Amino acid sequence: MTLGFGNIFDINKGYTGGSESYDEGYNDGYQVGYHDGIATHVTYIHDQSEASTEWLIPHNLDKYPSVTVVDSANTEVITAVNYLDKNTILVQTNFPFKGRAFLN
Repeated sequence: MTLGFGNIFDINKGYTGGSESYDEGYNDGYQVGYHDGIATHVTYIHDQSEASTEWLIPHNLDKYPSVTVVDSANTEVITAVNYLDKNTILVQTNFPFKGRAFLN
């Protein structure tokens, strides 16, 4: 799919470094990226399908990303985000819920 200004949009489930790599069972998440002509920008989206107070998210972005968490109704939830290393975070809350985490 081409976005405005000729940017390319790729969805890579279970990203392994290739431009078209898919793995349906990878960590309940996927990477979305695009190249703007200067740099490649990648977002990791984690789908938490079971309600839990702790979400362990190995994202493999090789950085300490910003994190936004939403519940299953797409309402933003305030959480504690612990950076375990440059490729793994632990999201913690006081109540179990399902939702998504967006890592940039």
